[in-house]
Amino acid sequence: MRIKGVSTVVSTLTMALRTYFSARSLSYINRVLSGVSMKDGLTGLYNRLGYHELAYPLYRDIAARGGKLAILFLDMDRLKQINDAYGHGVGDHAIKCIASAIRQSVPKDAIPVRYGGDEFLVLTPYGGDEAVRRMLDAIAEAIPLLADVLSLPEPPGFSSGYVLADPGAGKSLDAYVEEADARMYEAKKAKKALRE
Repeated sequence: MRIKGVSTVVSTLTMALRTYFSARSLSYINRVLSGVSMKDGLTGLYNRLGYHELAYPLYRDIAARGGKLAILFLDMDRLKQINDAYGHGVGDHAIKCIASAIRQSVPKDAIPVRYGGDEFLVLTPYGGDEAVRRMLDAIAEAIPLLADVLSLPEPPGFSSGYVLADPGAGKSLDAYVEEADARMYEAKKAKKALRE
């Protein structure tokens, strides 16, 4: 009788441990897959899903704390010309170059996003105009070095615009992103006019 009782306890414990470790393994796999699905395959930056999963909660959190948020919108210059002159593979490396420069130049608590083909978005807790300018300068300085590492025929350029958002002011995150995009577009038009 005693052996049968021990066997039942051992069997129950074995089943419980299997269930526990299966659940932990499944939880780990889900975390890994979630991280993969939120990242852009080419650049390793967050993709649109990652943006939606992280940016909106950050925006609400900063609004609740009464803080500010810097929103930077960057667009690579002349991607079509690079693709036409050197091929799409080089164009992809140019996009990677800018993404790497962004990743190494923004604070750890920033959310860097590949927003579209050659468009990038960075959300970072407010540090003021000077902090944003330093970030943009750091990105610009990193690009030529990374272009050499990637053996690009020329370093890619970018145009940028930014806003310093006040989430508590009642304006939506999307409205601020559109404003940063509009400022980037104005900078891009001005740059293009200088080239012509």
